[in-house]
Amino acid sequence: MGVGGMDRSEAIRAQIKAILVEALVLNIEPTRIGDNEILFDGYLGVDSVAAIEILAHLEDVFEIEIEDQDIDLAFFKTVDSLAKVVERHIAKQDVEGTGG
Repeated sequence: MGVGGMDRSEAIRAQIKAILVEALVLNIEPTRIGDNEILFDGYLGVDSVAAIEILAHLEDVFEIEIEDQDIDLAFFKTVDSLAKVVERHIAKQDVEGTGG
């Protein structure tokens, strides 16, 4: 378990929700965004410009790098799909980092 009883996945999702609120300038609490909330075509109003900003925030906050060729619109479907991408890149960096 991580901070405040959250496991790593929950903590990542909480951070992603905070990023969404900041990047989209939403006047809601991050906790009000569901893990399966549709980001594009939903009430959150994510568009291609916002997706680029969200991606930049994700890379900064989680200290990951997502290569352009790896970017797929499906990443931005929900908070859960974003979290899976972040988790995969963190794991990849963890593995690469242990190689020395």
